[in-house]
Amino acid sequence: MTHVRAFMDKSSLGESPKVSASENCASMRLPSQTFLKKNSTNELSSQFPMNLAYTEKSNRCEEVTQSDGCTPLTNQSKSPPGYLEKIVGDFDEKCRRIADLIAHSKTLVAFTGAGISTSTGLPDYRGENGIRTSKKRKLSDQNTDLNHLVPSKTHMALVELHRLGLLHHVISQNIDNLHLKSGLSASVLTEVHGNATHAICETCEKVYMCNFPCNGLCNDPKCESTRRPMEQRIRARTRHGNGRLRRHVISFDQPLGDIDHAIEKCEEADVALVLGTSLRVEPFCEMAGEFADSLVIVNLQKTTTKLDRRAELSGARLYADCDTVMTKVMQYVMKDETYQIPPWQGQHEFESFVPEREERTLNDFLTGKTSCA
Repeated sequence: MTHVRAFMDKSSLGESPKVSASENCASMRLPSQTFLKKNSTNELSSQFPMNLAYTEKSNRCEEVTQSDGCTPLTNQSKSPPGYLEKIVGDFDEKCRRIADLIAHSKTLVAFTGAGISTSTGLPDYRGENGIRTSKKRKLSDQNTDLNHLVPSKTHMALVELHRLGLLHHVISQNIDNLHLKSGLSASVLTEVHGNATHAICETCEKVYMCNFPCNGLCNDPKCESTRRPMEQRIRARTRHGNGRLRRHVISFDQPLGDIDHAIEKCEEADVALVLGTSLRVEPFCEMAGEFADSLVIVNLQKTTTKLDRRAELSGARLYADCDTVMTKVMQYVMKDETYQIPPWQGQHEFESFVPEREERTLNDFLTGKTSCA
């Protein structure tokens, strides 16, 4: 973890100077030699040399913890006059730009990854404490109970955007069920990697979201497995063709689920809002970056040089925490600097499918430590 010093000036809300997209991109090319030390595993783009972390409690410069790959800015650091104020101004201007794109979009499609769930307690993939960067470390201390996770501010912001008629569809790489738990309609959500709380029949591929058969076998009359005697199916439940249910999670070597529907939604998009993903998995990176006229990427880590550059030119690129960005963006969307994203007020009553004799955790599935059966 590194420390970043950030300056928060509430009086500057709504007063950032208006600049064109090209000027905005140019303004981010600030000298980084004095303030950055390149990190081989988490190197920030030179266009935005430091991530932002804000404190709402004061208007002064404070130290806050942020996983960002920047070297600490101590009290002895000699920053140019107005440097921190400019960084905050650039951040506000980019959030204003994102809000403007959302408000004027005809078909906004959001692409979400593990980064929108880190504030709930789930690890991401490529962050400082992510699953991939911690691969050599035992994960027994990171066991996660999906049923007790609470949707993040970013999840709830997407729900509000859909309620306002501004969000057309969400395409997610996550399997944590938090989009559905947040209240987002299943009709506007495509989970390309599946959902760890759902079950799927190995024979007919019917997906069970609830009311799971107690014997762990598909009970759909349309499934060929139901034509066999139940005793035979139970004795040979692990064999193909007996309708065994398994967790609906797509492994790395399996085809993505509902990918055709997701691509159709991408082709309709005029603005792509990428939140919390490095876009390193195909074809997710192409889906997010190739179709929409305007591309917005909010992620602490770099994506590809091509996608980061395209976002800078056509939309916005922010190396910052998704909850921080979406809180500010929603204030601009609602035209209210005091607006707060409504918190989740649901109940932990979602059914979760757990196959017989299974004691695996979400992290096991995320790391490929075990199969999805």
